Amino acid sequence: MKFFITGFTGAGKTSLLNELKTSKELKSFQFFDLDLEILKELEGESIADFIETAGFSKFRDLELNHLSRLTNYKNIVVSLGGGAFNEMTAGILDTWTGLWINTPLEECLKRITGDNSRPIVRKSKEELKAIYNQRLSFYQLANPVQTKDEALELILKKSENIT
Repeated sequence: MKFFITGFTGAGKTSLLNELKTSKELKSFQFFDLDLEILKELEGESIADFIETAGFSKFRDLELNHLSRLTNYKNIVVSLGGGAFNEMTAGILDTWTGLWINTPLEECLKRITGDNSRPIVRKSKEELKAIYNQRLSFYQLANPVQTKDEALELILKKSENIT
C-alpha cells in the first residue's frame, strides 16, 4: 500500500506524517518526508538556496527523482512538498492513495509567515493565492482528511480492501 500526503505549504503535511509514524496499526509502514529526502542530497544547502541558484525546474527534477525511488517501497506513506503533486508526478502517484490536508489558505499563510526556509514565503499574498488555485485541481484528486484519526482510518480501510 502506498499513500501520499498533499496540501499547500503550511497545511500540516509533515505534522500528520509524524503523527502517523506513532500509530501502532501502521508499524509495518515506512514514512518519508520528500523535502527531507531532498535535503539529504543537498548536503547542507537549503531548498530555498538550491532553488535560487539552480532554478525551480531543477528542484522539481529532484522531487521527481526522489519520488521515483520511493515507488519501490511497499507499505509507505510519503509527505510531499506543497507543489510536488503536479503534472510531472501524477503518473507516478496514480496508483497511490492520496490524503489531502485541506487547510484554509489563510491558515497556511499564517503558519508560514516569516519561515525563510520555505522558498514560497518570498511571494506576495496575491501570488500565493494564484499558486494555491493552480495546485487545487491536483489536491482535489486526493481524499480530504483533517486529522490523524481520519488519515489512519482511510489508510486502514484501504489496506483491508487489498488483503
